[in-house]
Amino acid sequence: MSIAMKKVLYFFLGLLLILVLAAVLVPIIFKDDIKSAIDKEIAKSVNAEVMFDVDKFSVSLFANFPNLTVSMQDFGVVNRAPFENHILFAAKSFEVEVNLMSIINGDMRLEGIDLNQPDIHVIVLQDGTANYDIAIASEEVAEETPSDTTASDFQFAINHWGINNAHIIYDDATIPVYLELKDFTHTGSGDFSQDLFDLITKTTIASMDVNYDGVEYLSDKQLSVDLILGISDEFSTFTFKDNLIKLNDFAFAFDGTVGMQGDDIETDLTFSSNDNSFKSILSLVPGVFMEGFEDIQTDGSFSFNGMVKGTYSDPMLPSFNLNFEVNNAMFKYPDLPTAVNDINVKTVISNPDGTINNTIVNVSKFHVNMGGNPFDASLLVSNLDDVKWDLKVNGHLDMNTVNKIMPMEGTTLTGIIDMNMQSKGQLSVLDAEQYDQLPTSGSMKISGFKYTDESLAYDVAIDNTSASFNPKEIELSSFEATIGKSDMQMNGKISNYLGYVFGDELLQGKVNFSSAFLDLDELGGSEEETEESPVAEDTTAMEVIEIPKNIDFLLNANIKAVQVVDMKMENASGDIIVKDGIADLSNLKFNMLGGEFAVNGSYNTQDISKPTYNFGLDITNISIKEAYSTFNTVQEFAPIAKNVIGNLSTKMSIGGLLQQDMMPDMNSVAASGLLNVASAALKGGKLTSGIANVANLKNKDNEITMNDVLMNFTIENGQLNVKPFDVKVGNYKANVGGTSSLAGNLDYNMDLSIPAGAVGSQVNNMLAQYGMGGGNSSTLNLPIKIGGTVDDPKFTLGKGERPKATDVAKTTLKETTGIDIDAEKEKQREKIMADAKKQADALKANAERQADRVKKEGYAQADKLVAEAGSNPIKKRVAQEAAKKLKEQTDKQVDNILKEANDQADKLMKDAETEANKL
Repeated sequence: MSIAMKKVLYFFLGLLLILVLAAVLVPIIFKDDIKSAIDKEIAKSVNAEVMFDVDKFSVSLFANFPNLTVSMQDFGVVNRAPFENHILFAAKSFEVEVNLMSIINGDMRLEGIDLNQPDIHVIVLQDGTANYDIAIASEEVAEETPSDTTASDFQFAINHWGINNAHIIYDDATIPVYLELKDFTHTGSGDFSQDLFDLITKTTIASMDVNYDGVEYLSDKQLSVDLILGISDEFSTFTFKDNLIKLNDFAFAFDGTVGMQGDDIETDLTFSSNDNSFKSILSLVPGVFMEGFEDIQTDGSFSFNGMVKGTYSDPMLPSFNLNFEVNNAMFKYPDLPTAVNDINVKTVISNPDGTINNTIVNVSKFHVNMGGNPFDASLLVSNLDDVKWDLKVNGHLDMNTVNKIMPMEGTTLTGIIDMNMQSKGQLSVLDAEQYDQLPTSGSMKISGFKYTDESLAYDVAIDNTSASFNPKEIELSSFEATIGKSDMQMNGKISNYLGYVFGDELLQGKVNFSSAFLDLDELGGSEEETEESPVAEDTTAMEVIEIPKNIDFLLNANIKAVQVVDMKMENASGDIIVKDGIADLSNLKFNMLGGEFAVNGSYNTQDISKPTYNFGLDITNISIKEAYSTFNTVQEFAPIAKNVIGNLSTKMSIGGLLQQDMMPDMNSVAASGLLNVASAALKGGKLTSGIANVANLKNKDNEITMNDVLMNFTIENGQLNVKPFDVKVGNYKANVGGTSSLAGNLDYNMDLSIPAGAVGSQVNNMLAQYGMGGGNSSTLNLPIKIGGTVDDPKFTLGKGERPKATDVAKTTLKETTGIDIDAEKEKQREKIMADAKKQADALKANAERQADRVKKEGYAQADKLVAEAGSNPIKKRVAQEAAKKLKEQTDKQVDNILKEANDQADKLMKDAETEANKL
């Protein structure tokens, strides 16, 4: 070898060595500069946190020599507001293989792209805001930049690519659709630099879920797609070659071409199933493809084929034809004795010319035999512009055989159902309400039906039901059922049901309902508490029951006994009229709480955000104490009724707003009426003892009694107003009236008549001096002011402000009655402050316990977020940021809890001090 040749060889070897060293050392030496430059460019163009570690970024000539390999590990994209800390994209590794010579030549050929274990989670909110929209808009105006029409020498090509074990979620509220793919693996190859080449792809998905508008269409289904697609004519013509698509056990293939002609798409495709076993189509049924599915015995043939041919353009479609046929199929669970057999289905969906209105759906045959119970149906739908239909259903089902066909652990069905229905018509006739031109008729009979389920607290039995219908109405001849302890019988007619179903028109009906016993507690899910199995507190909130505006119903009810919550109603009868979003009760009568009720009024949900009620009540001879236990209005406005023994009658009207939990809004209650108390007594308690003490009565007089009392009352603006009425305090007459509020505040005046001899003459004269007695009269009138609250009533003699008593009067009063006014007031002051201090301390203690619990739960949740992130750096970093914010929010919440408690405690003490100073 000559010296010159050796020099040339040494030069190229040295150049190669320099390039290799540069490829290895440049990313290391300049990694900080590289990361800074990348971060700067990202900040300009991306509104998101792009997370990557420059130490895990590499450029190598050795991995796929002589190609250049660029790789990055553990990187991702994390959203900012309004999707803050949401991972849009994260991957274990990303690798790009570039043909080194193509870089030098300027045609940029990618040999391969590999993405390993990516997590992709796309969210689109209802207003269209998407978490993938992270590009920052350029300030430059496109029109100001002159277009460059010069042909570029730069070319782009790729040889192969792959995605390994991806987890993909697409959650779009605008459609609304939810799609989740687990273990998504995809490989592909194709030379995009060529005008004519084959695109070869292979895709597998271990689990696929599809939910559309709240309905789950696919659940845990497997998908595999092998596709060879010929691409030609500068990407304008696509030819399906060898391909196979398999969803669970159902496989089918495409053949044909799709071509782009401007805005039009030319199609010539055929498709058909490759596996003609009935089991393959059965695997698509939700819930069937699960453990044990392989053991199901099946037989029968299945065919699926069709074609699409023609031009797709607005508003035309290609012509198409789809044929679906099942012949002599059956399936049987191996552990059950009976099979579903003689399954025959024939369906054709076709369109001859691409006009959508000319589409025809023809289910000419649908027949199954369930253990000797045949069921047949057919359906023909045509002319989608003015839909025509022809539907027939005919079946006999002995429910005893269902348990022998389908596995239903813990569930038992018995009984017989017979149905027969025919419906034929056209949408325009339906819209014109010409129901007599819609030959729709049929009948249904149910006998001996019984349904039991381990998860249901009661059995359901339908002894006998018979219904028939024609185009105008449904006639329920009989309905006899038992649900748990409740029995019910119904009959009646429902008219305009077709207009209601198809046109949201008014549904009218008249139904008679009767029952010997109706247990609404059981039907509502309540269970009796037992010592062996105490029932957990029911935290499920009730919701407003909306009365439909397009229903006009008359329900005539006759019920011997109704059990609801702790109440038992008997001999209930009357009419309930449902119309225009209002339920009217007409002369509804029943017996309850030992008395008789008659109710007229309405429940109105025309404004569902503000439901109202308005009732007139005529109640005779009910227990006052039980009325307190039953009605929360009595509990709120007259809590004293809890301790009153006796009965009352009333005629009253009451109305107001209901809250969204169906409980009355007490501040909106408006009521008025007369209470008639035949005989009642209030013994013991702070009210009676307080009156006795302030009037210096004997213990035997510590009782309030009422006989033939008429009490006139109103409720408005959250306050009960009672006009003066007569009662007896012990053996003495009294007249009392006043107000009480929802907060429990009392403001009542009582005039108590006591014989003058009941107190000493000095006290009698002193009271007369202040206008509180009759001097030498035979009867002493003691005006008593009742204030404070229900739980802590306050009693004073007299009404309004009075001059201070002289020391002599105080001394005389103490000598004759034993009452030291100043000492009593001081005791009351001390008690007020002590009670307030006790409540304030309890508030603070409760707040500290709550704050401690909130902090423990918040910090535990934050730590759990970090733990669940695992070792993935992206997820861990996002979790750490979220945990940090969660702990900050928890600390702020704790501070607010303690501050609020301290503020309440301070206010409590100030209010108590103000009250004490008034004494």
